[in-house]
Amino acid sequence: MVLLKIVKLILSVLGISLAGYGLVTGESTKIIPYTMMFLGAYMLVLGIEEFKRKQNSYIGYIQVAVGIFAIYVSYQSFITT
Repeated sequence: MVLLKIVKLILSVLGISLAGYGLVTGESTKIIPYTMMFLGAYMLVLGIEEFKRKQNSYIGYIQVAVGIFAIYVSYQSFITT
């Protein structure tokens, strides 16, 4: 559980700092795929943590699905740009 907390903290700090950097510099179109990738990974870790807390949690399934979708979308934007 301690490892998941550290990973959550690192991913959230990276995502928020990249979003802030994109807002300050005005280069948000270059930063959005990276931000989405880190926040998608954060959602994936949240879903895994939810599975460890409860066995039949629909919120965990939703978080994992949203995380995988966000990572997929960021991957597609890496390919197209």
